Amino acid sequence: MLLNDYQKEIYNDAIWRISEEIKNKEYISAYMYASYAYSITGMPEMLYYKGKALFKMKDNFNARNVFLEYIKVGSERVNKAYIFLHSISIKVHSKTMANYYKKEMDKLEYLYQSNFDYKDIEYHLRFY
Repeated sequence: MLLNDYQKEIYNDAIWRISEEIKNKEYISAYMYASYAYSITGMPEMLYYKGKALFKMKDNFNARNVFLEYIKVGSERVNKAYIFLHSISIKVHSKTMANYYKKEMDKLEYLYQSNFDYKDIEYHLRFY
Protein backbone atom coordinates (compact mmCIF):
# COMPACT_ATOMS: atom_id res chain seq x y z
CA MET A 1 0.00 0.00 0.00
CA LEU A 2 1.39 3.34 -1.00
CA LEU A 3 1.00 6.15 1.48
CA ASN A 4 1.23 9.84 0.77
CA ASP A 5 3.54 12.00 2.88
CA TYR A 6 0.81 12.90 5.36
CA GLN A 7 -0.17 9.26 5.84
CA LYS A 8 3.48 8.24 6.27
CA GLU A 9 3.90 10.85 8.96
CA ILE A 10 0.75 9.65 10.77
CA TYR A 11 1.85 6.01 10.45
CA ASN A 12 5.40 6.58 11.72
CA ASP A 13 4.20 8.74 14.59
CA ALA A 14 1.57 6.16 15.54
CA ILE A 15 4.09 3.30 15.59
CA TRP A 16 6.32 5.24 17.96
CA ARG A 17 3.45 6.44 20.18
CA ILE A 18 1.75 3.04 20.34
CA SER A 19 5.02 1.37 21.36
CA GLU A 20 5.53 3.93 24.10
CA GLU A 21 1.95 3.71 25.35
CA ILE A 22 2.03 -0.09 25.52
CA LYS A 23 5.39 0.02 27.29
CA ASN A 24 3.86 2.44 29.83
CA LYS A 25 0.70 0.29 30.15
CA GLU A 26 -1.46 3.08 28.71
CA TYR A 27 -3.55 0.71 26.64
CA ILE A 28 -6.49 3.02 25.98
CA SER A 29 -4.16 5.61 24.46
CA ALA A 30 -2.44 2.91 22.39
CA TYR A 31 -5.83 1.76 21.11
CA MET A 32 -6.84 5.30 20.24
CA TYR A 33 -3.59 6.00 18.33
CA ALA A 34 -3.95 2.72 16.43
CA SER A 35 -7.59 3.43 15.58
CA TYR A 36 -6.79 6.92 14.35
CA ALA A 37 -3.79 5.78 12.32
CA TYR A 38 -5.82 2.94 10.78
CA SER A 39 -8.60 5.34 9.78
CA ILE A 40 -6.06 7.59 8.02
CA THR A 41 -3.63 5.02 6.55
CA GLY A 42 -5.57 1.77 6.29
CA MET A 43 -2.36 -0.07 7.25
CA PRO A 44 -3.06 -3.59 8.60
CA GLU A 45 -0.44 -3.25 11.33
CA MET A 46 -2.73 -0.78 13.05
CA LEU A 47 -5.36 -3.51 13.38
CA TYR A 48 -2.76 -5.69 15.09
CA TYR A 49 -1.98 -2.92 17.57
CA LYS A 50 -5.68 -2.26 18.18
CA GLY A 51 -6.14 -5.95 18.99
CA LYS A 52 -3.09 -6.01 21.22
CA ALA A 53 -4.30 -2.98 23.19
CA LEU A 54 -7.76 -4.50 23.59
CA PHE A 55 -6.20 -7.77 24.74
CA LYS A 56 -4.12 -5.93 27.32
CA MET A 57 -7.31 -4.18 28.52
CA LYS A 58 -8.86 -7.67 28.91
CA ASP A 59 -11.53 -6.91 26.31
CA ASN A 60 -11.35 -10.41 24.85
CA PHE A 61 -14.47 -10.20 22.69
CA ASN A 62 -13.39 -7.09 20.79
CA ALA A 63 -9.73 -8.16 20.69
CA ARG A 64 -10.78 -11.44 19.08
CA ASN A 65 -12.83 -9.63 16.42
CA VAL A 66 -10.01 -7.22 15.60
CA PHE A 67 -7.42 -10.02 15.36
CA LEU A 68 -9.72 -11.98 13.04
CA GLU A 69 -10.11 -8.88 10.86
CA TYR A 70 -6.32 -8.46 10.88
CA ILE A 71 -5.76 -12.06 9.80
CA LYS A 72 -8.12 -11.55 6.85
CA VAL A 73 -6.01 -8.70 5.49
CA GLY A 74 -2.76 -10.37 6.53
CA SER A 75 0.57 -8.88 7.39
CA GLU A 76 3.83 -9.79 9.03
CA ARG A 77 2.38 -10.35 12.52
CA VAL A 78 -0.29 -12.90 11.60
CA ASN A 79 1.48 -15.56 13.66
CA LYS A 80 1.37 -13.28 16.72
CA ALA A 81 -2.32 -12.61 16.11
CA TYR A 82 -2.91 -16.37 16.22
CA ILE A 83 -1.02 -16.52 19.52
CA PHE A 84 -3.34 -13.87 20.96
CA LEU A 85 -6.41 -15.68 19.58
CA HIS A 86 -5.20 -18.95 21.12
CA SER A 87 -4.73 -17.24 24.46
CA ILE A 88 -8.18 -15.61 24.30
CA SER A 89 -9.77 -18.98 23.48
CA ILE A 90 -8.13 -20.56 26.50
CA LYS A 91 -9.32 -17.70 28.73
CA VAL A 92 -12.92 -18.09 27.61
CA HIS A 93 -12.74 -21.89 27.93
CA SER A 94 -13.09 -22.68 24.24
CA LYS A 95 -10.78 -25.65 23.79
CA THR A 96 -12.02 -26.28 20.25
CA MET A 97 -11.08 -22.79 19.06
CA ALA A 98 -7.81 -22.87 21.01
CA ASN A 99 -6.89 -26.08 19.16
CA TYR A 100 -7.87 -24.54 15.83
CA TYR A 101 -5.66 -21.48 16.38
CA LYS A 102 -2.81 -23.72 17.55
CA LYS A 103 -3.05 -25.68 14.28
CA GLU A 104 -2.99 -22.44 12.29
CA MET A 105 0.12 -21.33 14.21
CA ASP A 106 1.75 -24.68 13.47
CA LYS A 107 1.05 -24.26 9.75
CA LEU A 108 2.66 -20.83 9.75
CA GLU A 109 5.63 -22.11 11.73
CA TYR A 110 6.14 -24.85 9.15
CA LEU A 111 6.11 -22.28 6.34
CA TYR A 112 8.63 -20.09 8.15
CA GLN A 113 10.96 -23.00 8.92
CA SER A 114 10.87 -24.30 5.35
CA ASN A 115 11.84 -20.87 3.95
CA PHE A 116 8.58 -20.87 2.07
CA ASP A 117 8.40 -18.39 -0.75
CA TYR A 118 4.93 -16.97 -1.38
CA LYS A 119 5.84 -16.56 -5.05
CA ASP A 120 5.69 -20.37 -5.25
CA ILE A 121 1.95 -20.21 -4.52
CA GLU A 122 1.43 -17.68 -7.30
CA TYR A 123 3.38 -19.91 -9.69
CA HIS A 124 1.33 -23.01 -8.87
CA LEU A 125 -2.03 -21.22 -8.73
CA ARG A 126 -1.69 -19.91 -12.26
CA PHE A 127 -2.34 -23.46 -13.51
CA TYR A 128 -5.76 -23.64 -11.84
